[in-house]
Parts: sequence; C-alpha cells; structure tokens
Amino acid sequence: MKRKAKVVADASVSEVVEKEVKEVKREWRQFLRFKDENRLLFASFIVVLTAIVVINTLYIVNYTNRGTDDGTVATQPNPNLVLTSLQTGTNHAVQARVSNVSENSKRDYAFTIDPSDTMLTMDISITNLTSVTQQVLPSNQLYVRSNEGDYAPLHPSMYLTNALAATDVQPGQTVKGQISFDVPQRVASPLLYVDTGWGGYAPLVFDVLH
Repeated sequence: MKRKAKVVADASVSEVVEKEVKEVKREWRQFLRFKDENRLLFASFIVVLTAIVVINTLYIVNYTNRGTDDGTVATQPNPNLVLTSLQTGTNHAVQARVSNVSENSKRDYAFTIDPSDTMLTMDISITNLTSVTQQVLPSNQLYVRSNEGDYAPLHPSMYLTNALAATDVQPGQTVKGQISFDVPQRVASPLLYVDTGWGGYAPLVFDVLH
C-alpha cells in the first residue's frame, strides 16, 4: 500500500516538473521573440532616421548649388560667391539680374569724371522675394568694388535714359532701371554689390564684365 502511494506521489511530482519545464520553455520563446521584435523596431528607427538626414542633406546641397552654368539661377549664401553678368542671383530675400553692361569713356557734360576713369553702365532688375514690402535705395544698396581695393558708389550719367529710382517694392514685385558707376579704367574686373540688406542676407556679387 505504501509502495503504491509512493508511485502515485512520484508521478504527481513528475507531472508538476514537466509542466514547469514547459512553462519555462514557453517563457523563453516569448523572451526571444520580444528581443527580435525590439531589434527589428530599433533597426527600422535607425533606417528612417538615416533616410531623413540624407534627404535633408541632399535638399540643402541642391538648393544651395543649383544652376550656375546655364545663366538661370545661382543661390548666393555668402559674398565669396561671385556671379557673372549672365547669371541671375538670389539670396532668398532678393533676386537680381544685370544686363547690357558697357563701359563709356565719352565725355559727360552733365556729370564729369576723371579722364583716367570710365563710366560703367548696366541695366538691373531687382525682385522682392520676401513676404513684406521692402525699399530699394540705389545710392545706398548698390556699389562697385575691385580686387585692388577700389570702391565706387552710384554715380549719375547723362547717358542713362531710365535710371533706377528709389522706391518701395511689394512682395513678388520686380523693379527695373539703369545704374552707372565712375570706375578707374585700370580695374579689369569691377564687382557689383547688390546689398539690399533684406532679411539680413549677404549681398549678391556680380563680375559684370564677365
């Protein structure tokens, strides 16, 4: 009788142990699955974050360096980037383009210049890219510099038929006119600065004779 009771007790213990082993195995499988899911979730997060960084980088690079060879648009985030007279420049607040650039050494009876100088004239268009009304003040915002250190402010000329006037410019509006500067003839590459100051951006700089 005692032997039979012992056999029954051993069987019960064996069943309990077997159940516990199965439970441990089930918990272990769940733990492994949880680790795998977390690993996949973390990997997905890294992939998405990397994609965002790459896309933003490509956008910034493309936006900053688009089109400078075909004369369409070239962004100019700093004054070290010099545009040619065939290009349109923009610094996100103002867009400007020059054309019909010429040097005139003829005598100006109304606004005389030194015989060693020349009158640099050109057409210019300025567009307000901001969302507020801005002022165009040619005598303050437009000037010429050279690599030799020369500085030439706006200078009137009797040969201008449509001088650019000071005016208010509405958002999206473009104003056009002619500008002129008294520049030494020895200056081979006069640089026009369109320094409106709108939005705090750097000036647009044009090598107008190239």
